[in-house]
Formats: sequence, structure tokens, C-alpha cells
Amino acid sequence: MPLVFRALGYDINKLGISIVECGGKTKLALFVRVARALEIPYVVVADHDVRSIEPSWSETRRKNEEERNHKHAKWNSDLTDAVEADRLFFLKPNFEVEVGLPQGDEEKVDQALKRFAQAAAKDIPDCLRRPIERLLQ
Repeated sequence: MPLVFRALGYDINKLGISIVECGGKTKLALFVRVARALEIPYVVVADHDVRSIEPSWSETRRKNEEERNHKHAKWNSDLTDAVEADRLFFLKPNFEVEVGLPQGDEEKVDQALKRFAQAAAKDIPDCLRRPIERLLQ
């Protein structure tokens, strides 16, 4: 995200913006409550993580994916209840798909750094541009 801000012409240090990794979407509501209590402007960007289930998959795989999707749907609902709608931005199904990175890549952080290191404003997808614009309003 710091590279995305930079590509859009914003210096997060000068603006006093912190990018906080919260340890998963189940912990985001706590950070939102803290930000609200301290009157800190914020946005939440989270992977939606509910995936399509393919009919061609084995019954076991389908069942596992259904259970996984059920958990993520619950967590997404909890997050939706905790965060104002105009401050919550889901990446569907996830960051990698939204920005065009390889799926399941063990080096996804490195891939993201490579993707955005030399990015210009025109290279930033709307899914990342919208939360930044909302934060800076």
C-alpha cells in the first residue's frame, strides 16, 4: 500500500498515515473501535475470500470449500456490521485476483512489490484507489 500511495502522488509519512496489518479480518473490528475512540480517520481493506465452488471438484474438496466459505462469509458479515459502509473495501475474491498477481504464489509479497515498485497513477486499480481516496477526503 505505501507504493500505491506513492504512485498516486501521496507521501504517507508527510500525511501521517499508517498502514496497519491487523492479523486477519477477525481482528479488524477491534482496530476500528480503537480508531473511532481516538477519532483517527481510517479505512478497512480486506480480502473477501469467498470463492466459487466448481462442480467438477471432488465431494471432499467441495465440502471443505463450503466450510471455508461459510467461515469467511460470517467474518465478512461481522466486519460489515462493525465498519461504516463507506469505509469498508472488500477485495473480491482477494488481493491477488484484484490486482492481477499469480494465485497461490508463495512469494506474493515480492510479486506485489515488483508490480507496484515502478507503478504510475494510471497503473493503480480502482480497488486500491477508492479506499485511498476515501481516506483522504
